[in-house]
Amino acid sequence: MITHSFLNLTEVMRSAYQKMPHGSELELAHRKLIDQVMKSFRNTQDYKSTVMHVFNYITYLFVEGNSYLNDDFEDPMSLPSKYGDIDDKIIQSAIGSKFIQKRSVDWSQLVSVEFKSNESVAEKQSPLVIKSKQPPDPKNQPIRQVIVSSNTGPIITPTSKSDLYIQSPTVPQFDTSKPWASGYIDGILYTIYPSLPKIPTKQNEISATTEESIIGDAELRGLYPNVLIRTRAACMYDQVPGIKLNSVLGLILPIEGYTEEQLIDNLVKYPHLFKLMKEVDGTLKSFYSTVEINGELKKVSDIWYTLPESKVIPYTKDFVKEYVVRRYLLERDVKGIEHRYKLYGTLDPYLTLFAPIENYLNLGYTDIVGIARACVRSRVNYKRSRNPVLRRLANE
Repeated sequence: MITHSFLNLTEVMRSAYQKMPHGSELELAHRKLIDQVMKSFRNTQDYKSTVMHVFNYITYLFVEGNSYLNDDFEDPMSLPSKYGDIDDKIIQSAIGSKFIQKRSVDWSQLVSVEFKSNESVAEKQSPLVIKSKQPPDPKNQPIRQVIVSSNTGPIITPTSKSDLYIQSPTVPQFDTSKPWASGYIDGILYTIYPSLPKIPTKQNEISATTEESIIGDAELRGLYPNVLIRTRAACMYDQVPGIKLNSVLGLILPIEGYTEEQLIDNLVKYPHLFKLMKEVDGTLKSFYSTVEINGELKKVSDIWYTLPESKVIPYTKDFVKEYVVRRYLLERDVKGIEHRYKLYGTLDPYLTLFAPIENYLNLGYTDIVGIARACVRSRVNYKRSRNPVLRRLANE
């Protein structure tokens, strides 16, 4: 394994800095951390692990679009406790190749300052033997450096990505005291009970039986995650020549006939595309392998290179999926096109809230409660429109 001196990690990260929108600020933050560690280095595995965690955490802040003013980096080691710590597995998943493992770092150039004294080297290497029962004279003892954290705030657990899932919790709960709906289908009685909790505390608790009207503003705000969560395919967050990369939203795929503002709005409203189907001659088929052009359904494989966007969008499964769905949604929402081959079930805006409130505000979306209420409504409609029993009961 290649090892790198801790003091030279900014050189190791050089190519990453050059490719990032705020790369120079990230480099400055890393340098401040290195300077801080040089002044307070302790030659213990715990300390080294903490240092590398903070190094990668700082990278994570910038990759996720949460860069801060330089003043916030005066004490880099305190950043995780200040802004909410993140597990290393989440960080590594988010920053990919920019993640630096502790085992690949050489610490030999740093000098531990855990003990400071005027002892000779020979004295330091000799064991301290106290022959007297009297306590040793403090004046003759080395000075031990103690670092006391000034943080007294609560440790905030980052929102789990599973909290945003469209699927229900692994073990759903129901209120069986009173049916929510019932009816006969083909001579069989179906009874549906309301799911619990009735007021959802996270997005995946919103079900087909959730009643939007009983959810208060505070509960709606609580549906937002406390960290930015990447809901698109991983390749949508890597630089691609000719395609703009937004630090929060990822790649903004160009689609002819739509402005950048409309493309960004589409990403904010539909950050997550999940198992979509379309109705073709009464049969459900995958939404992603075909594209409707002027009322005719075309195989993507047949017409891809005739599309102007194919000049910059890679011809891969994930990119084709994004292009096909976003083109459909833009045609439907912006141009009001009534498609012949429609999406199966509903797909309304804000089905998934993917970022903290601050990110939405920074993007210009200020109706925080309204957006969260739209999330509830979208999820209820999404699940009701795809549940075969509810669809049949609605038509009886």
